[in-house]
Order: sequence, then structure tokens, then C-alpha cells
Amino acid sequence: MNTQSKVWATGLMLFSFAVALLGVACSDSGSSDSDAGTDASSDASTSTQLDPQDSESIKSFLVDESYSDFICEPAPREARVGSAHGRARVCINSILRDSLQAANDTHPEGSIAIKELYSNTDELEGHAMVIKTSAGDSDDSWTWYEALAPDYSNPSYGVGLSSCAICHSGATDHIFFELP
Repeated sequence: MNTQSKVWATGLMLFSFAVALLGVACSDSGSSDSDAGTDASSDASTSTQLDPQDSESIKSFLVDESYSDFICEPAPREARVGSAHGRARVCINSILRDSLQAANDTHPEGSIAIKELYSNTDELEGHAMVIKTSAGDSDDSWTWYEALAPDYSNPSYGVGLSSCAICHSGATDHIFFELP
């Protein structure tokens, strides 16, 4: 690992630790009721607007709510036991929904889960997102993103991001979300 990579990795770890202290570090997606009324074709065009290799593309996708056709929990809910996240609402695309319905041990490429992060007064505080970008069930098969509103500056972002994957590795292919 070169010096620049070490500096970046150290900075990323320090930022992730700071975010964890604020109670919004990556963790589980919890379970709750969801609206399963979206069909597989409805989010296909939306997800093609997303470039998982570009954090600005992810930021725009989230801030512009380009995932409005995803399957979402009806409202923010309390965190699951053991979660570092506070109140949240989870949205998934139909690719991930279909994989969860099939009880797959490994989710297909293109699976997306978004966690809207809320304050105790239900004000949107930011987003966390995970995108399945390669086959397999390793940490490196997922691209992770998390940032806080209003400006989403200094996001936690990367393939196999350890600050997210360390908690999510306890779930089925990194996804804790359960369909009702």
C-alpha cells in the first residue's frame, strides 16, 4: 500500500469512527413493514442513472430522491437492537426484493439498499447506501456510501468499506433487511 493510500485509509477510518460516535455509522438495515407494490421493471431505468464508481453520482441519486420508485418502509422507525444508526427508513430496489423473496444466500449484482437517516424529530439527516457491484458474498462485492445532510461533504465511500462491512458481515450477504 503506497503512502497516499495509507493516508486516505487512515483518514477514512478516523472519519468512520467519528460518524460512529454520532450514532450514524454503517450497521444493519432492520426490519419493518414495506410496500411491495413496485415491479421489477419500474426501478431498472432509475438505477441506470447511478454510477457506483462515482460518489458524486451517488450523492445526486440520493439528494434528488431518484429512488422514489424503490420499495420503502412506510415511515422512519426506531433502530434495530445493536444498530449504530438511529431512526431510519429503508428502501430497496426490486432486484434486492426479488432476491430476498427467493431467500437467496447471495444477492445479485445491481441489488441496492438505501437507509434514510432521521433525527428523533423525523428530520432527514443523511443517507447510507449499499450497491452490489460484483458477484460473490465478500465485503468487496458491495460499494458503500454514507453522508450527512445538508451538504453530504466527506462521505464514507468505497468498495468493501470496512467501517460498514464489519457490522454488515453478520447478515445474509451483508443485508439485514427482512421483507414482512
